[in-house]
Amino acid sequence: FLGTEFGLWFTLDGGKNWMPFRNGIGTVSAMDLAIHPRENDLIIATHGRALYIVDDISPLRALTPAIMEKGIHLFPAGSAYQFPFLNMAGTISPGSGEFRGTNRPYGAFFDYILSDNALPSSDKPGVGEGEKPKDKAVFIISDEQGKIVRHLSFEPKRGLNRAVWAFESDPFKQAPNDPDNPFPAESSGPVVPPGTYQVRLEYKDLSAETEIHVHLQQETSEQLAAHQAIWEWNLKLGHWNDSAVDMIRKLQAVKDEIGQRRRQLKRLVQDLPEYQRTKIDEDPRMKALADLEKSIGDLEKELWIPPGTPGILPDSDVLSAIQRGMYFLNSATGKPTPNLEQHLNTIGQQVESFTKKFESFQKETLTPWQSQSTQP
Repeated sequence: FLGTEFGLWFTLDGGKNWMPFRNGIGTVSAMDLAIHPRENDLIIATHGRALYIVDDISPLRALTPAIMEKGIHLFPAGSAYQFPFLNMAGTISPGSGEFRGTNRPYGAFFDYILSDNALPSSDKPGVGEGEKPKDKAVFIISDEQGKIVRHLSFEPKRGLNRAVWAFESDPFKQAPNDPDNPFPAESSGPVVPPGTYQVRLEYKDLSAETEIHVHLQQETSEQLAAHQAIWEWNLKLGHWNDSAVDMIRKLQAVKDEIGQRRRQLKRLVQDLPEYQRTKIDEDPRMKALADLEKSIGDLEKELWIPPGTPGILPDSDVLSAIQRGMYFLNSATGKPTPNLEQHLNTIGQQVESFTKKFESFQKETLTPWQSQSTQP
């Protein structure tokens, strides 16, 4: 590395050729450099224009011209640590009245190289002046048993890049959401437990692999057991959640079909001669549709609270109980208490009881109705 009056430079061949380092560092005076012996961070002092820290320069040290020429390369990820953290003390929304430096991103670092010339580079637009690449790149993270726990899709950029995985798993299934809801659906699931994970980077027909060792900051047998217990309960709650969402979607599909048949009936009646027309609301077929819709609505009240439901309702439905259990479970890092486990088992019993009721309704009511002709 070389600090100059006009920025930071680095070389891969012992000083024969130099390249500017632009990732997060502008054209500023780099008057002093140091490498942290433990964290392997590069520290740049400008003596008046801020202090810069480049987190973990291991990939730069391992970089060679041969690696740069490869279509894809994923550097060894090493180890990463999970730890609880709090927001910095201070007032709420201080604006520019309180300065806070940017901390190192929380999670595991995945450093990689993509050499596709059609891609935009990491520091400036490429072909198409900033057009988004057509092909996505994805990190696929699997546990020691080979089960995929996380997909991280992103828009690839040419050159040396870094992705951060905050140890979250893939999200569970999401119930239909209100399109006007300002809060987006969850994009991630619960945190995975410590362990060794396989990491695979895929872009087009290229791929590269490494592994990451996830540790706790204070790793004891009790803490490891607690995190594993939390993870296993999360998987149970996730399975119950996915079952509930599947039932919600089935009921929503039937309600959509009811609406379609109702519109067909109205068109059929309107096409009849006037002397043959009856009041559409008095048509027995319309009444049958209304009765079925009411039965579905009564069942839904036990399953979830649909978007747009007026009033403040008790959250005693199945989906709310599952979400409440997830909140309780993931609000602490210790082993679930006996009281919490009893509460979670009660949720499981509620899910099992409703599932039997739903299956009975599906067998006795929905299946016979759906087997009828779609013509009114």
